[in-house]
Amino acid sequence: MTLIDRVVVVVPAHDEEELIGAAVDALLVAAARLAPLVRTTVVVVANACSDRTAERASAAGATVVEVTHANVGAARAAGFDWALEHEPHPVTRTWFATTDADSRVPVHWLAVQLEAATAGADVHLGTVALEPHERASHAAWVDSYAAASREGTGHGHVHGASMGIRAASYLRVGGFAALDSDEDVDLVTRLTAWGARIVWDESCPVVTSSRLTARAPGGVSRDLRLSLDTDDLPA
Repeated sequence: MTLIDRVVVVVPAHDEEELIGAAVDALLVAAARLAPLVRTTVVVVANACSDRTAERASAAGATVVEVTHANVGAARAAGFDWALEHEPHPVTRTWFATTDADSRVPVHWLAVQLEAATAGADVHLGTVALEPHERASHAAWVDSYAAASREGTGHGHVHGASMGIRAASYLRVGGFAALDSDEDVDLVTRLTAWGARIVWDESCPVVTSSRLTARAPGGVSRDLRLSLDTDDLPA
């Protein structure tokens, strides 16, 4: 298996000036765990922003790409496209990762993904968690999420907030589609159909926002809203 010595992390961000700094800070701490053997670039895709997201992401230390897609799938794709064009590197030695602007990765998030890559994984799918003080307010969601994790051989969750992909595998299936929601599920579906080796990992949950109004439809925000109304929450 070819050694990975380049990582690109893409963070789509639409009007996230309040949260993007913390997201980038956490990613740079995780990237420092890989240095100097692995070079990491954090790319924030400021997606149709009307606030200071781009300025604050740049000040935090990220590379900023500004687009007007207003579409999370296209925004994630734009970040990886930018990296391939502006920082060329052999795709066989490159690992792509992505998270969300309202999320904070743990310090070992990238290191765990590269351990999986070294062992032969094409895809690393992680989990998310709420802040400890927010979990009691969303007990139905927490219980449902844990129940889904216990079913089958993997945790079964697909989150753009915690995903890593071998660059060559990403390109082989066409990358993120221009979808305004479930772009992460769509990509994993195509990777699975191709036969990608997927690791479902619960060891490094990404702390994500408990807000009920999402920047994109679907995802955790939708599920949190549903959990406040019903105990029959979809996985």
